[in-house]
Amino acid sequence: MLMDRSHKARSLCSTLAIATALLVGSGAAQAQSVPGGSFQGAGTFTFGNGTIATTTGMTNITISTPQAVIDWTMLPPPTTDGRVIFQPAGTTATFTNNPDTVSNFAVLNRITPTNTANPIQFDGRVVSQLQSLSAAGPTSGGTVFFYSPGGIIIGSTAVFDVGNLGLTSSAPIVDGAGNWYTGNRVQFQASDPGRMVNTLAGSRITASAEGSYVALVAPSISHRGSINVNGQAALVSADGATITFAPSGLFDIQVTSGTSATGTTLFSDGTITGPASIGAGDNHRIYAVAVPKNTAISMLFGTG
Repeated sequence: MLMDRSHKARSLCSTLAIATALLVGSGAAQAQSVPGGSFQGAGTFTFGNGTIATTTGMTNITISTPQAVIDWTMLPPPTTDGRVIFQPAGTTATFTNNPDTVSNFAVLNRITPTNTANPIQFDGRVVSQLQSLSAAGPTSGGTVFFYSPGGIIIGSTAVFDVGNLGLTSSAPIVDGAGNWYTGNRVQFQASDPGRMVNTLAGSRITASAEGSYVALVAPSISHRGSINVNGQAALVSADGATITFAPSGLFDIQVTSGTSATGTTLFSDGTITGPASIGAGDNHRIYAVAVPKNTAISMLFGTG
């Protein structure tokens, strides 16, 4: 079943584009963070170039190439219930371009706990901005993806203020030259079974730039926080997928591996809202996609 329609100022319940299939069966510069920063781990530019600078409670990542991949390791030990606090409450991490070398950027953060089954959690503030040599100050922009094999939790105190945002337990494919975001297309490899992307009640994600998007991709999605996006939101319950984040807002979502999760694999009683469409070509949509692998599944949307 496929329903797809544009919306004005919208909520998850008022306007929804749902795609549901019920089926059976480079010479990179390197930099590391130090204790006391926002992100609790050592970050290394595996592809692309940039710098990672830390002060107390802050991590500033500057991207000097159109695409970059940062690997984060040496994370803190998990809590008693198995979560790894990648970003503590009260801290800020900022991603920005180097305006001398690049006007925009797409950065993939690969976060790998010692035990790859442990989910990582954000409790602080994450910002992505674009700087221009001619502008007075930075504006919201850039594309920031976070991948962790054990899943991702956006905690109740977490705030994201970004250009485009991707949260996933399905590793984006990176070629030998470090390309992972080509023609606005991302190929997500099959996730470890049953992993989750979970936004807790109280969390806030804002993507205010015109034509921006927020994408959650994992076998299981639970959205209980708030998303405010001036463009598209995509919640994709699947182990693997290929998504073209078309600037027109007409996303191409191809599920390459159905979800290994069972029961209700796509749940939301949070909110997804955004500015009104200003007319033809200014497409604002919510995509909710759930494709099972071997057993029937369900989606559940509350009033938010």
